[in-house]
Amino acid sequence: MHGKRNYYEILGVPRSATPEQIKRRYRYLVRQYHPDVAKDKAAAKAAFIEITEAYQTLSNPDRRIIYDAQLDAEMMRVPPRREPPPPHGAQQHGKTYAESSDITRLFMEAERAFATAQFRTAANICRQIISIDRRHIRAHLMLANIYRMQGRIDEAIAMYTMVLQLDPRNAEAEALLRKLARTRKPGVSGVKSIEQQVAFRIGLNLIGVSIAGILFILLSISAEPPLQVLAQYLPFIGKWNTMLIAVLLINGVIFGFLLALNDWVGRIDDELVFQSIYVGGSRPMNYPIGLLLVLINFFNFYLAAFIYILFGSFQESISKSVARAFAATFILVAIAAIMYSVGRSQVLMFGGNLAFPAILIGWGIGDTFRPGW
Repeated sequence: MHGKRNYYEILGVPRSATPEQIKRRYRYLVRQYHPDVAKDKAAAKAAFIEITEAYQTLSNPDRRIIYDAQLDAEMMRVPPRREPPPPHGAQQHGKTYAESSDITRLFMEAERAFATAQFRTAANICRQIISIDRRHIRAHLMLANIYRMQGRIDEAIAMYTMVLQLDPRNAEAEALLRKLARTRKPGVSGVKSIEQQVAFRIGLNLIGVSIAGILFILLSISAEPPLQVLAQYLPFIGKWNTMLIAVLLINGVIFGFLLALNDWVGRIDDELVFQSIYVGGSRPMNYPIGLLLVLINFFNFYLAAFIYILFGSFQESISKSVARAFAATFILVAIAAIMYSVGRSQVLMFGGNLAFPAILIGWGIGDTFRPGW
């Protein structure tokens, strides 16, 4: 990072910027530097990539904490001004110079450990620093951040409170303390280790995959006749029965949920709520791409996918998350078609019309189970 602009400088925001300020600034810069509206295409594209990289880090609370630690570590690598050694036994703010030097060295080690995600080492060093100097604010704050990232909410709250007692104007500690206080349920312990989180996620994956598999098997052995109302009013799906519809809907929700749970897609509000489109170099127009895709999908899933890929390629803004949602829909429909031999061609042609909205619903539900973004 030394010798080049950091992410805050790239976005033009202070280190104390709130997530909302960072998001607003990012959207402003994206509109300004999009290659389709800039005169210097090459420079705009390079700036666009740089801005996106900065936003992806600073918009993620945990990645931002680590990045801030890396910035601090870079700043501390600047050689300090050499001063003559103090008289023997001299003290500085209640600590000997030897103790002050030890604390500085230890905190640099903690910064390096934190920046490389060695959280246990960093926490142990912070505790050692606090045992020497109980008023070391940065050690308390780093330890609080480690507790928060490990899911040890009660301990994190206690440590942030300690930081505010030592420094009532510490905006970072105050903001994170308020966030944790809002998310913690009264009477429920907030302590949840990383191992517990991983086990919880694995359990949800197993449950989701098992339910989806059972439903596919039930579909293959079901002898339920097609729905007469569909044959009468919607003959293009006239061979569908209740079991098939249930499988497409329920497994669609499960597929979308697992996509979000395993971080295979971004947050749905970032990927599908609003995006910008540029027409003829004019001012960008925001549009609800998720709603548009659902409306087009109502007529045909493949048409929605084709239009999205076409316009996304034209705008150079195809979302990997949306592409994975389309791929998951196709996989779901293909498996359902294999299991439902009675109306296989109808399932392949129109199954996505039902499965894709269900996947979006599951995606939204899965976002609530992600770690704090």
